[in-house]
Amino acid sequence: MGYNSMYQVGQEKITIPASVVGLAGTYTFSATYNVDGSPNTITDPPLGDLPTEVLSYIYDPVSGRASKMTTSLGSINLVTSTTYTSFGEQNITTFADSDTSPWVQQGLYWDPATHRLSEAKTQQQNAPVSLADANYTYDDAGNVIKASDTPQGGTTDTQCFTYDALRRLTSAWTPANSDCTPAPTTAALGGAAPYWQSWTFDTTNAGDPTSVIGSTGNRVTETNHAAAGNTVTTYTYPLPGAGQPHAPANVATTGPGGTANGIYSYDRDGRTTARPGVAAPQILTWTPEGRLATLAEGSNTYSYVYNANGARLLATDPTGTMAYLGDTELRLTASTQAKTATRYYTFNGQTIAQRTAAGLTFLTGDPHGTSTIAAADTPAQTDTLRYQTPYGGKRGPAVTWTGTKTFVGGDQDPTGLVHEGAREYDSAGGRFISPDPIVDFGDPQQMNAFAYATNNPVGASDPTGLMYEDAGGGAGGSGTFLQVYANGTVLTGSMNFVTGAVKLNIDGVDIIMHDVANNPFKYATAVDKQYGAYAGYDPSTRVLHSLRAGCEDDSKNCSTQFQLAVYRADTARTLAVAGATTHANRCFKTLATAWRPPSWPTPSESD
Repeated sequence: MGYNSMYQVGQEKITIPASVVGLAGTYTFSATYNVDGSPNTITDPPLGDLPTEVLSYIYDPVSGRASKMTTSLGSINLVTSTTYTSFGEQNITTFADSDTSPWVQQGLYWDPATHRLSEAKTQQQNAPVSLADANYTYDDAGNVIKASDTPQGGTTDTQCFTYDALRRLTSAWTPANSDCTPAPTTAALGGAAPYWQSWTFDTTNAGDPTSVIGSTGNRVTETNHAAAGNTVTTYTYPLPGAGQPHAPANVATTGPGGTANGIYSYDRDGRTTARPGVAAPQILTWTPEGRLATLAEGSNTYSYVYNANGARLLATDPTGTMAYLGDTELRLTASTQAKTATRYYTFNGQTIAQRTAAGLTFLTGDPHGTSTIAAADTPAQTDTLRYQTPYGGKRGPAVTWTGTKTFVGGDQDPTGLVHEGAREYDSAGGRFISPDPIVDFGDPQQMNAFAYATNNPVGASDPTGLMYEDAGGGAGGSGTFLQVYANGTVLTGSMNFVTGAVKLNIDGVDIIMHDVANNPFKYATAVDKQYGAYAGYDPSTRVLHSLRAGCEDDSKNCSTQFQLAVYRADTARTLAVAGATTHANRCFKTLATAWRPPSWPTPSESD
């Protein structure tokens, strides 16, 4: 790693040793930044059949928000324009490789009262113009109870959802008439990709299987309803009081297709060591850090290597090896030694395009980051649409999708598992195969170490494998991540894990800042860690250093706007503190000055 004077990573070198024949070498990535700390350029080296590429980011001069993204390859653009609501929510983003090329446009529309996503549109210049027009309906608790995709001229896909008292998803189905009021029946299913699934969970109320009394979040049954008959999967767990209470030991499936019985085993840390495979049982081993090391199924062996931060670096299967290098996946085919690359482009925290040697493809998807629409950057704009069930299973017509990215942006492995950051995910069971290393003891449902997103994959997601992210309306809660006592003044800060807002409080007066974090929990955790490291500083400097270092710990944790504010505040904290009489006032006045747009007046100490 090479750092600049602002302690930002200016250069990163990834070295693959000579023992990895065909991929060995040193790959150098570099980045430059604007004076306010925002990313300016990112340079990728030549990888496989893709040449070197320089990405540049352009920002609105007033708001400081990202507005455009350009590339050094081919034409000049990737993102030609971005608009935002008055609250800073991303609104309309236009993708095209030049000002005269066919465009793809994503529109996100937000409820002005609740700020929940109400509509998501994807359109393109050529017919069919409307690729998706998803409208979301919520109940009073913030649960999505209806997601109706009604593209103009296309086939409607309406999904209905019900929940129990703990906000766990209990059923999902696609009525042909788009009416979610009647109870579902197989005869009434329809739309672009029909399905009907339902789930039950453990309870200590033996007389009512739908009761949430005593429930620990263990899935007991999953039912796939079909006209030919239902397929029911039943999960069996250790008896109450026994060890590993959330790890199913047996999974039995019965239905028109026959019966099957799957046996699962675990090590002392709860990591799966044996599970059913397609052709033979799968045997798994793990690294000391809790990452999947190998998986063997019959004569096939899959192995994985990670970098010092725990991110996957190499994945080897019987047909070749994949190297994960920055934003590019480099594939070495064993039989031919050919190297092919797929590069992914991220803008405002969203994967918006992918490039192979065959060309550029623009991507849009659902609110959780699953790419479901691929529009080729060609004059004809060939489109591919795919559909998934709530837990990431396939539904609808089979399609050919380029690349490995799938459910919430994870990598689909040939083992049947999905690599989601720190853990491996099983979409068939709606669960991870190892425990979550992060536990929120204030959220009993999150304490189930294997359940995906507290069994609510519609309202929450877990793309990092490190605790879930709530899309809004609850469940995620909030938590205090720092507390300072300065000259008798009480200074506290907290992060709302639902909205991503930071709330700072001075002597009982709240200052709330929105649009702070892309990953609120990870950011709060990073700030808490950094706050402990800066114990020797005065309180205001300690706070600002911690907020900034929390962003640097993983820049994707912070929204661009908040990261800019923290950089400005931390690097110029002595320039905006005139009249501040306490450490707390100094901190708040400095941060408020940096946070507010330049056109706003400088805040007074009482602000």
